[in-house]
Amino acid sequence: MAGFLHPEDFTRIRRSILARSAVTTTPVAVFASAYFALWQPPYGNYSWLVQLFINVGEALGYLAFIVLVGNVLFRRRWLARHEGWAVVGRPITGADRDDLVAVPAHAARACFATTFATLVAGIITDAATGIAAPQILGYGIFWFLLAFTFAAIVYLQTEAALRPLYARAFETSLPERGTVRVMPRLAISWAVGSAVPLLLIAIIPLRPASHRDLPVVAPMLLMALGGVLVGGITAAVAARSVAEPVDAVRAGLERVRQGDIEKAVVVTRPGDLGALEIGFNSMLDAMQSRRQLQDLFGRHVGEEVAGLALESGVELGGELRHASVLFVDILGSSGLVEQLPAQAVVALLNKFFEAVVDEVGERGGWVNKFEGDGCLCVFGAPVSYSDHAARALQAARLLAVRLCGLGIDAAIGVSSGEVVAGNVGAARRFEYTVIGRPVNEAARLTEAAKSEPGRVLASRKAVELAGDEAGWWAGRGPLDLRGIREAVETAIPTPQPV
Repeated sequence: MAGFLHPEDFTRIRRSILARSAVTTTPVAVFASAYFALWQPPYGNYSWLVQLFINVGEALGYLAFIVLVGNVLFRRRWLARHEGWAVVGRPITGADRDDLVAVPAHAARACFATTFATLVAGIITDAATGIAAPQILGYGIFWFLLAFTFAAIVYLQTEAALRPLYARAFETSLPERGTVRVMPRLAISWAVGSAVPLLLIAIIPLRPASHRDLPVVAPMLLMALGGVLVGGITAAVAARSVAEPVDAVRAGLERVRQGDIEKAVVVTRPGDLGALEIGFNSMLDAMQSRRQLQDLFGRHVGEEVAGLALESGVELGGELRHASVLFVDILGSSGLVEQLPAQAVVALLNKFFEAVVDEVGERGGWVNKFEGDGCLCVFGAPVSYSDHAARALQAARLLAVRLCGLGIDAAIGVSSGEVVAGNVGAARRFEYTVIGRPVNEAARLTEAAKSEPGRVLASRKAVELAGDEAGWWAGRGPLDLRGIREAVETAIPTPQPV
C-alpha cells in the first residue's frame, strides 16, 4: 500500500529544508563576516576590506560544510525513518509523531554543535598564540551568538519545510512533547532580531585597538543597521508563523458562520498553534455530528418538533392547542401482505408515505407518526396556524387525488378542535404527540370513509373553520361513529368549488 507522498516529493522536502536554511543563513553569515572583519585583528597587513573577503569566503565554506553534513543526516537518519508511513504507507504511530516533531530540534542542535566546535577550536588557537583575554572573550561571545542564530534559523526553516508531513501526521492528534509553543517561539525571534545585535554592539569595546583602518563607530553602525534589518525580518517571520494558522482558523470560522461545516483546516504546525487547528477541526466534527443527529431526529419526529426540542429542551406534559388532525389509512393492507412479496409491499408503503409527507409538509403540517399502513398528521401544533383547518382540508383533498393517481386505495379523515399537544412518555423515552377528541374523531372518520366513493370524510366543524377552502366541500350529513357519543356532521370534497 503506497503512502500519500511520492518518493520524489519526499526528496523534495529534504532539499527544501536545506535550501531554506542555506538561503536564510547566508545573508546572516555575510553580515557577521563584515562585522568580524571590523572587529578582529587583520591577518598580516591586510586591510579590513581584504579581511572582509577572507571572512566571507570562510563563512560560505563553513555553511557549505553544514549543508553537506545536514544532507547526510536528513537523508540517512532524521527523515529516512519517516519514509515508511509517508511513502510506503504503513500506519503512522505515536512514536512517529514524536520523532517527526523532534526533527527541527535535531537539525538545530547539529548546527549549533558544529558552530560551537568551531568556537572551541578558535579559542584554543587564540590562547595558544597569545591573544589577549578580552579579545578571546569577545571572539567567544561572537561565535556563540552566531551559533545560536544559525540554530534558531535552521529550526524555524526546517519546521516550515516539514509542513506537508505535519499536515498528515497531525490530522487527529499532536505529540505532547518536543514542540515549541508560541511564547518560546516569539522569545527566540526576539533574541535573534534584537538581543543578538545588541550584544554584538556591547562587545565592540573588547576588540583590539591596533591595526584598525576604521573607527569603533563603524562596527557599531554596521550592527545597528543589521539589527534593524534582521529584527524586521525576524519579526515578520515570527508574525507570519503565528498569523497563518490563526488566519486559517478565522477563515474557517467565517465559513462556519455562512453554514459550511464540511471543510476542515490543515494542521501545519505542532504545539499551541497546531492544537488550535486541531481544536477547530474537532469543533467541526462535533457540529457535523450534531447536524446529522438533528437531521435524523427531524426525520423521526418532524423538523418543527426537532427544532422546538433543540431550542427549548424537552419537558413531559402538554398544552391546549386549537389544531386539525388528518388521519389516512390504506384499505386492504392485510390482503396486500398476503398477495405481494415483502419488497413490493415496502415499495408500495414508501410511495404512500412519500405522498403523505409531501402533501402534508407542503401545507405546514407534520406527520406525527406512521402506524403500519396509516399516518396521523397534525396541523397547528407545535407550530400554530390560525388557518390550520383550511390547511388540513386542502391536504386531504389533494392527497386523495395523488394517491388515486398512484393506484393506492386509502381513506382519509379530518377533524378540528382543541387538543393537548406535548411530550408524553417517561423521562428516558417520550414522544411529542396530540391527544383529544379530534384525534379519535379523525380516526373514526377514516374508518367511515372506507365506505365512501371518494374515500374522504371531514367533520363539519373543520369545514366551518376553513374559510375559502370550505367552498370545496359539501355536506354529507350526520354519521354515528364508533366511540363518539353524538352523531358527527360530516362533509366530502367536491370536484369544483361551490
